[in-house]
Amino acid sequence: MRRDHLIGFYRELAASDPALTLALHRDDGAVLARFPQASVKNPPNHHLVLAGALAQNRPTGLMRYVSPLDDDEKLAAWRRVAPGSRSR
Repeated sequence: MRRDHLIGFYRELAASDPALTLALHRDDGAVLARFPQASVKNPPNHHLVLAGALAQNRPTGLMRYVSPLDDDEKLAAWRRVAPGSRSR
C-alpha cells in the first residue's frame, strides 16, 4: 500500500475528531505514515516511546505519554501487525 493512500485514509477517519492522531510505525518506532503530520520543528524519525512499548512483544497495548512528534499528551492504543501479513 502506498503511504499517501494510507495518510488519506487516516485523514478521512480523523475528519470528525480533530484531536485524533493516527499512525503506522515499524517495530523500531520508525514513522511510516501519520496524520496529522508532525508539528514540531525537526521531528524525530523514530518514536522511541512507542518502540519501547513494542519491544515488550505484546500483541496490543495502551499507554499515556507526551508525543515527541507534536508535544501533545496522547492516550495511545496500539495493535501489532504480523510481519508479512496481508489484507484480503
